[in-house]
Amino acid sequence: MALMQMTLIATKKPLKNNNMNLTTWDKTTITRAGVSPNTPMISINKKGQCFINKAARELTGLSDNDRVAVSQDQDNPVDWYLHKSPDGFILRINASGSMSFNSGDVREAVCSCFDFDSDETLKLEISEKPKVYSAKNFWKILFEFETE
Repeated sequence: MALMQMTLIATKKPLKNNNMNLTTWDKTTITRAGVSPNTPMISINKKGQCFINKAARELTGLSDNDRVAVSQDQDNPVDWYLHKSPDGFILRINASGSMSFNSGDVREAVCSCFDFDSDETLKLEISEKPKVYSAKNFWKILFEFETE
């Protein structure tokens, strides 16, 4: 059984001393969930509700009523991307500034690809730079798993 590994992300706060390069976890760099609110993320819950946080929305330039799709690279099946698509799911902005769409099929395909069998919400980072293909931006969804 594969388990999702939650990685703590923090802002690097280097000291003036050149011998140390520290990453510091404190109330300014992480939230209770263990991830900085400035980290672009997509979360997919057990019902297939997909949430794109405010940081990801700002990074990708997505807005209310945009349409997005999630694509899997068939040459490298562990690579997944979020991108705008005229045939995609309609995004709705939430009060928190995040956006959402629903797709149980996306959840099922991702879990199947990584042999992930759990009802837990998947919390996945989005790359900070897009891959450009056919003049469109594809934002890589970054997966980190630990196998038991």
